[in-house]
Amino acid sequence: MFYSQDNRERVKKENPDVSFGEIGKILGREWSELSEPDKAPYMKKAERDKRRYEAEKAHYDAREGDE
Repeated sequence: MFYSQDNRERVKKENPDVSFGEIGKILGREWSELSEPDKAPYMKKAERDKRRYEAEKAHYDAREGDE
């Protein structure tokens, strides 16, 4: 997700005539070709975002239980 967000505009500029779906395929192919060190910053962002989501959901679920 974060890799796609950071690179979608570049891919669109490099491939102005391709569909949204094809851009996604290009991004997916690029991601699969990245080395682990190049993926690491995006994986860290994803892990932080997952923890944020889980904390927000737990807070929401606790509030729902109070009603």
